[in-house]
Amino acid sequence: MGIRQRGCVGITIIWTQTTTSDNVNFTTSVVETDVLFNSNVAWDSYRGPLQNTTSDLRRVALHEFGHVLGLNHPDLASPPQSVAAVMNSVASGIDDLTADDVAGGTYLYGGQPQIITPPATQTVDQGNTATFSFAVAALGPQTYQWYKNGNPISGATSSTLSIANVQPSDAATYTVKVANSLGNVTSSSGGVLTVLADVSPSFTLSPTSLTVKTGRSAVFNAIATGTPAPTLQWKLNGSTTIPGAGITTDPILLISGATSADAGTYTCTATNTTGTATATATLAVSSALADGYLNNVSALGYVATGGGIIIGGFNIVGPGFKKVLVRGIGPGLNSTFGLTGYVADPYLELFTGNNPITISGTPVQNDNWGTPDFPSASSGATISTTMATLGAYTLQPGSLDAVLLINLSAGGCTAQVSGINGGTGTGVVEIYDADSLAPATRLNNLSARDLVLTGQNILIGGFNIGGGSPETVLIRAIGPGLNSTFGLTGILAQPVLTLFNSNRQVISSNTAWGGDAVLTNVQASVGAYPLVSSSADSLLLFTLPPGGYTAQVTGLGGTTGIAVVEIYELY
Repeated sequence: MGIRQRGCVGITIIWTQTTTSDNVNFTTSVVETDVLFNSNVAWDSYRGPLQNTTSDLRRVALHEFGHVLGLNHPDLASPPQSVAAVMNSVASGIDDLTADDVAGGTYLYGGQPQIITPPATQTVDQGNTATFSFAVAALGPQTYQWYKNGNPISGATSSTLSIANVQPSDAATYTVKVANSLGNVTSSSGGVLTVLADVSPSFTLSPTSLTVKTGRSAVFNAIATGTPAPTLQWKLNGSTTIPGAGITTDPILLISGATSADAGTYTCTATNTTGTATATATLAVSSALADGYLNNVSALGYVATGGGIIIGGFNIVGPGFKKVLVRGIGPGLNSTFGLTGYVADPYLELFTGNNPITISGTPVQNDNWGTPDFPSASSGATISTTMATLGAYTLQPGSLDAVLLINLSAGGCTAQVSGINGGTGTGVVEIYDADSLAPATRLNNLSARDLVLTGQNILIGGFNIGGGSPETVLIRAIGPGLNSTFGLTGILAQPVLTLFNSNRQVISSNTAWGGDAVLTNVQASVGAYPLVSSSADSLLLFTLPPGGYTAQVTGLGGTTGIAVVEIYELY
């Protein structure tokens, strides 16, 4: 009698009989096998990936009846076999028969071939090579025949099928018949070939003509599609190849410190094997223009608790002090826009780093805007006048919205908006440039962090460009970068960044920035923390005329999590 045991839940008992006719040669035969299952153990003790969703009984039964058929443990063979199999002696994440299990049974008992892994479905660009393969369990020599849409392919009798220089006419379903002396089998799934036909280039985003102040930067964006993917060639005035912008796939052309020599007509030619397409734009450079500058940023999102409050960041550069108006809005969203579900009583605090900003030892903060909360705080009347002067929408007297009007020196600050007594709901944080010192002393970096949900509770970063000249801005929607840089959890895994103008028209959108070389260099130049080139964070770089814009951050496929929207001035 032989016993094969699997832990304490199942046992295979093998009864054997040994006989001899000459007392020299002995023959051992299996006469009976029994499988015993232990009914005294919990059958939800499985430790694999299906824990709590499946019972051990199926897995253990497959294993024990494998012993009944004569299969042993491949990982205990001599030498051990490193294969995926339900017959391994150690519990794993396998809950069904594998190719090795089937091949073992086929080896012991024969039978017609069995296709374990069918040919894979695949999509291939026109002109490339498609290769089909499969896995089969069978005894002895095998023969093969490949079929296209059920018709045999002449000469296709190897274990793999390769189709070179695929064309649209090659798109079909490919199957294979495997035969041995005991029978044959034909694959019944997979094997679908889709051929992406060559398509001439076309521009989905063409560069926009610009007029910029002398010494400022200018950015042209051009996105071309086609199959194969087209290469791009930027030129100035039709003949001059731009240094650093030769044949490339980069859709961004950055001109730093523009002078009159950079003025002219820029062409972007997209080329692939089927043809070309050209987009043009002009650049004018003038010293007579007044500087452009960032004069307002706002972020609409969901005010939760803990790490889910709204945090608006901004940076001041230049001499002296900058007067800023900072608002944390809840009820005003209802009285002005009719929005419901707002945070009923927002609370506003200013920080530098992790430390509250203080005046005479008292934190700079506000609960209700008509009631000053610290020494020398501006009165409600002064705040009301300033809001009107800046064009900020009116807040009702006595509302529970929070507002601060304060002079700040150069450096970085954050404005944090939470709900009194843990209140939650939709809210807004806003920062306005409230004096006439721009652009000598200006806001050059604006950001907002929030929990991105769905519907009205996505993250929307609004900003305004003042002055007389377009501004080049880098806009980032960061999710994964918050984890890789700061170790923050609960992040938005795949942020989608969409830029709108004041008429709610889409300017451009990005999902996963792709490690673009121009964007990599620009991030370093503005002092932004670096992002992994393969990260799913999203970026846009545009030169925009004065006016209002919104950068909308959503989660791909309606996903949620913490994200940051950032706007950097590229001088």
